[in-house]
Amino acid sequence: MKRVYQTNFGKSGNCFQACVASVLELELVQVPDFVNDSKTEWFSNLRDWLKNYNLGVVNVDFTELSISDITQISSGFCIAQGQKPNRDNVKHAVVMNNVCLSHDPLPDGEGLEIVEQVMFFIPFNPVSGL
Repeated sequence: MKRVYQTNFGKSGNCFQACVASVLELELVQVPDFVNDSKTEWFSNLRDWLKNYNLGVVNVDFTELSISDITQISSGFCIAQGQKPNRDNVKHAVVMNNVCLSHDPLPDGEGLEIVEQVMFFIPFNPVSGL
């Protein structure tokens, strides 16, 4: 994991773009700003783009998971989305490793107060092409 920080803030912030770049150890400019480029199709655009890296993605509502579920699903990095401690009604994304905050793309970020969703990257099997 490489710490990449967001460059845009507020409702047009690019925290998610920075999180994807961090997990994949890419530069920010190498990752599309999926959320701001297409508010309705961003997840399918992300899914298609990740195929270039032999990865799939699963987004799960955190209310459906327990802490032990997360540690069983992934022993690596994932992206959590939810509310920042200041509760300004702007969704935020951070990188987690298991259930611990690993990186907040806000330069002086505090992580999330409320986790609403967790996104896991799933490697495709390179042998079978699945």
